[in-house]
Amino acid sequence: MRVHYRMGRLLQGFVGAVLLLACAVVTAQPALDAARAARTVPAALQALGISETEATKRVLIDVPDIVDQKSGAWLKIRSEVPGTDLVLVLAEREIPPLLHLDEFAPTQGDVAKLKLKLSKTSRLRVIVRASNKYFVVAKEVKVAREETVTR
Repeated sequence: MRVHYRMGRLLQGFVGAVLLLACAVVTAQPALDAARAARTVPAALQALGISETEATKRVLIDVPDIVDQKSGAWLKIRSEVPGTDLVLVLAEREIPPLLHLDEFAPTQGDVAKLKLKLSKTSRLRVIVRASNKYFVVAKEVKVAREETVTR
């Protein structure tokens, strides 16, 4: 009888935690939708509630200086900031500017690898969150277009 009581309390605590997590996801969804609908980087950051970022050299991005418009390129992100739990990728001249958002358990090291396709030369911003502080690194990425040759 005592075992059933403990299992019931444990199950009740688990269900409560799941419901709390579900509520957090539901309340975060409108902000994420607004960020995806934003047409500028400042508007996307405002929708996500990010007001201040600190420039850092502890976030490393590996992406070619010139990418092909059709095939794109791989973007690798490494954070040397302990406790990194969120990564955002934004491109200033893209609409929408929010290219990638990923939230995960706090970590350090390689945090993301994604295929990047840009339509225009853009300043790429990578923002990571650690200990409720936001760190940013930026890089200009040029886009090469295939020129059509007419005879």
